[in-house]
Amino acid sequence: MSRTPSSPESVLAASHLPGVLRKFLPVAAALVFAVAIWLLERELGGNHLAEALDYIETLSPADLALGFVFTALSYAALVGYDLLALRYARARLPLATVAKTSFTANALSNNLGFGTLTGGSIRYRFYSAAQLTGAQITTAIAFNVTTFPVGAGVLAGLAMLLSPQLLANYLGLSPLVIAAVGAMLFGIALAPLILSALKLEHLSVGSWRVRLPGPATAASQLGVAVVDFLAAAAALYVFMPSADGFGFLAFLSIYLTALIVAVVSHVPGGLGVFEGVIVALTAQTLNAHEVLGALLAYRMAYYIGPLMLALAWFGVGEFAARRRHLTGIADMAAAQWASIAPPVAAAAVFVAGAVLLISGATPEGTGALDELNDWLPLGIIEGSHLVASVSGLGLLLLSTALLHRVDTAYFATMVLLGVGATASLIKGVDYHEALGLAGVALVLWPARGAFYRRGALTEVYLSRQWLLATAMVIGGSIWMGFFAHRHVEYATELWWQFELDGDAPRFLRASLMVVLIFTLVSARQLLLPRGRAPGLPGPGEIAAAARLVAESVDTSAHLALLGDKALMFNAAGDGFIMYRVQGSAWVAMGDPVAPPQRLAELLWQFREQSDRFGGKCVFYQVKPENLALYADLGLAFYKMGDEARIRLAEFSLEVPARRDLRQTHRRAVREGAVFKILSAPDVAAVLPQLKAVSDAWLLLKNGKEKGFSLGFFDADYLARFPCAVVEVNGEIVAFANLWLAAGKAECSVDLMRHLDTKVPGIMDFLLVEIILWGKAQGYAWFNLGMAPLSGLESRRLGPLWHKLGGLVYRIGNQFYSFRGLRKYKEKFGPEWRPKYLACPGGLALGRVLLDLTAVISSTSKRE
Repeated sequence: MSRTPSSPESVLAASHLPGVLRKFLPVAAALVFAVAIWLLERELGGNHLAEALDYIETLSPADLALGFVFTALSYAALVGYDLLALRYARARLPLATVAKTSFTANALSNNLGFGTLTGGSIRYRFYSAAQLTGAQITTAIAFNVTTFPVGAGVLAGLAMLLSPQLLANYLGLSPLVIAAVGAMLFGIALAPLILSALKLEHLSVGSWRVRLPGPATAASQLGVAVVDFLAAAAALYVFMPSADGFGFLAFLSIYLTALIVAVVSHVPGGLGVFEGVIVALTAQTLNAHEVLGALLAYRMAYYIGPLMLALAWFGVGEFAARRRHLTGIADMAAAQWASIAPPVAAAAVFVAGAVLLISGATPEGTGALDELNDWLPLGIIEGSHLVASVSGLGLLLLSTALLHRVDTAYFATMVLLGVGATASLIKGVDYHEALGLAGVALVLWPARGAFYRRGALTEVYLSRQWLLATAMVIGGSIWMGFFAHRHVEYATELWWQFELDGDAPRFLRASLMVVLIFTLVSARQLLLPRGRAPGLPGPGEIAAAARLVAESVDTSAHLALLGDKALMFNAAGDGFIMYRVQGSAWVAMGDPVAPPQRLAELLWQFREQSDRFGGKCVFYQVKPENLALYADLGLAFYKMGDEARIRLAEFSLEVPARRDLRQTHRRAVREGAVFKILSAPDVAAVLPQLKAVSDAWLLLKNGKEKGFSLGFFDADYLARFPCAVVEVNGEIVAFANLWLAAGKAECSVDLMRHLDTKVPGIMDFLLVEIILWGKAQGYAWFNLGMAPLSGLESRRLGPLWHKLGGLVYRIGNQFYSFRGLRKYKEKFGPEWRPKYLACPGGLALGRVLLDLTAVISSTSKRE
């Protein structure tokens, strides 16, 4: 259910909590999970798992069909969530696209959790492919965040008002208190509808200003949320045992209470917590083993069923498309499948691992074992049981590597799926389990190309959250094993019993092996050094970077040679990222400097390293052609402005549009301006003159040296490049160091500084001469650099980011000449290329922008 903490929205909200609280959440989740297991153990008493499974067999076909109907209705309402969210974000998409996106995202995140990387990445992939902007997608997710409390608050409040006695009896509170809480929840949940009915367009809370939905949208939001909750609750209610006085309204209050506790717990999928609260609150009225059976049936109907359908929809359909060698639409489907395959694979493999562990903890059918004993020796059966459980653990751990697109994880997963399926058949002729594992392998088979990152499994980073989720699955399977074998009296001899009907000994040995392996893996992961803290590069690293910069077709790669940014090289040594850490932000300058086939690998390496240190990865001034790679990292995009580039083959002063430039250039020549290009070896001799010009320019501008995205005056740095100078009467009055890209793809300048000379338009003269020199040398482009915040649409229906940027662009000239810079570069007749900021979206954006501002405005001092 998308209302569990595994949803993208709830995980997104949690990710923006204060640092200390965010670090406490995994511990709190583990404690709540332990309490839930204790509740289940206490309330189930002497009941056996077999009794719960027997209850499922008593459910009629009509009950099962009705449960699936209500499940379908709930997922249809979840599509309504996305439709309304897109309407609020002022975006329109075909219903089929929205339905496919919503269903897939919810089915995956419900089962796996980690919604930011599963359901969130699915939404971002599909919606960005449909040409929605990052701001629109972020706005839509923010709207979804409010839909949960609206629906839960209205129904929980109503249930508490109409039936307060049940919760009052169990919690030991007065019915009046329960009713008062219900009235408060009811009123808060209706607030958006009331405010919209009062024609309020915005709500201000401190420095935040939120646009309220219109009355129709607010009413629709309430309607779909209520339908969703009622349908999801009804899907479980039809499986529940009947009892006098246990009507749907009384059950609804229990369901919503369990749901809210599960959400607050942040246990992935609410697994165990949701069940524990339901069992505890119904213990006085219903048989615990029957309630557990109903909950197991509900998990299958509401969780596993939709997941299998989503996998079949995209996996088997894509496999068939490839087999038929269709073109056009099939190629588009293949590309789309490759883009969503990692989160789909991670979800499916995580669930497959959990199934193997739970299967290993529960008894096998005696009939199947008797048949196996006629064909196989007992040792093979015992060994297959152990292999199946260890394979389940391996799949749980590999799922995070699949999410990060590691190629060796893909091959290891395919092997373990095959081993697990074979072991399932050998240990108990469990063909349903084997077919399920084979189905997961079938889904993954056509997605081989999506797992492109080279690396050993020992290098895969397992986050604490992922380890915690795996530990919860292991703990839950062990509890199920003890629950299923509670009729067996524990004795030390059990560990050494090897018998055909020795399910309990096999469970103990497999659990011990799983716990030992998981403990070793966790200890290694947690005790390994997290990597070298970022520091400034030494001469060796600068030299290595210089070799790669010389091969780059992007002139901005030369910023790495300043030495004021940390450098992260890939394992192959043919690519790097330059970055600086400020607060919680790891800010990379531009795209990675690497061959195209290495970009994705480097981006993931940087993301994982920042995650090890609890940071947020941010990429400043990235090119539009690489945005899909940043989407894979789960980042949002925000346009930073436009970059001016001159196509040199077409540049000429002898055109009417450049008359002013032509006249300025001729006037400077008449005043005695002489242009020269100094080779890099010749620069050292004139450094004192360049330093004098630079100091005078800083004094003239009342400025100071910057860094990060701009060069600064440094003798070692400037001596690396050719330098363009302008002399008047033999004295250097202006200079600019030249950045030259490989293959003459592009040339540009970094520092441009001049004296307050009587020669008019000295900088225009210098730029024109450099451009003409670049054209004569055969360079394709001249890069004039960024015009910040230009090119942002400030239309009424445009995204909020563009409106804010446009506002700053219009009124911010008293601090920085945004308009003047754009106008100055326009006279050279450039072609404009957008540049973007790729970073976490949502509420994290404010903190990211503060850290980013501190980075780009920092001085050149090397710490």
